[in-house]
Amino acid sequence: MTENNQNNNKQIFIQFSDWCKRSFLPLTILSVIILILLCLYFLAPQKRIFENGQMAGKGEFKSASVTMIDKDNYLLIDGQCGTRQPEIYNWKENKFYKTKNKIPNEYIPWYHSSLKLKNGNILLVANNHFITKDGDKNFVLIFDTNNQTFTPYENTDLSKLYLSVDFSKFLSLDNGNILLFNKNDKKSTTEVFYFNSKDFSLINSDKIDNFELFEAKQINENEIILYGKNARNYIYNLKNNSCKISEEYKQINPKLQALKESNYPLGWEKPIYLSNGDIVFFDTFMNGKKIKPNMVYSKNENKLVRINDFIYPREDFSTILLPDDSILIFGGTCGNSESQNPFNIVEIYKK
Repeated sequence: MTENNQNNNKQIFIQFSDWCKRSFLPLTILSVIILILLCLYFLAPQKRIFENGQMAGKGEFKSASVTMIDKDNYLLIDGQCGTRQPEIYNWKENKFYKTKNKIPNEYIPWYHSSLKLKNGNILLVANNHFITKDGDKNFVLIFDTNNQTFTPYENTDLSKLYLSVDFSKFLSLDNGNILLFNKNDKKSTTEVFYFNSKDFSLINSDKIDNFELFEAKQINENEIILYGKNARNYIYNLKNNSCKISEEYKQINPKLQALKESNYPLGWEKPIYLSNGDIVFFDTFMNGKKIKPNMVYSKNENKLVRINDFIYPREDFSTILLPDDSILIFGGTCGNSESQNPFNIVEIYKK
């Protein structure tokens, strides 16, 4: 190698060394910034909740009931705000419509429950005695899905024994009748009531000690499987009105098993089970405060994934699990000082 080449190479090396010294700090800062941005990207909540239109009226629904009318439509009835104008949501059109008739003025369905009957009509049950201390304020309303009218039945056995949306569950039977399950926390029992759906009179009653119902399903003409939260299951027989521990159905309910696998610390949340095995947990926003982030348990990944918050703060909101595994979110705005106008904006969860 000639002396000139050696000098040139030496000069190039010196220049490169000087450049590295000058560039080290900026490069380090740039690397740190890139690292921070990558962390923010991977740790940020996944955006799965989006604005999705608005209701037909002013909104302000709270603790609303949702009942499927048919494969396209759902009946929405307010449970806390005193709104007597129910709405129908058509999920294929993504539109809300007011029902042709309102709920009669003398019947306010505070904290009611709803159930689709075998004949296609929708049952509403309210017992306002637990709110007003007036024993005459319990009633049943039947929503005729054809002419959209509400027919009241006062002081039925069904409405007298119904407790509240938090402590009562219903099951519509193949024979047209109704099972009501009441949870008694003080005695750690579940009370089972069997009603005639024609006049809502009591046919039979029973109770199960040390049992809390997770889910009930009809498995044949006369038998109902009652899955317990403690994995102890019962069979209720409609023919002889008896209840006994199930030997055949000892396995844990699949939904309950998935819930345990998620390791999600449950509070007031009502888990929403998707068809792919995922479970969605929405923040309850209790007493004007955010409680927990919105989360999804991914069945495939076996882990909890954080998703974005609601656009509008919602307390006692309602949801509809739609056939395409999306979830409509509405209401939870009446009496909620954190909410912002317009109250009737709805949101949707999409993966």
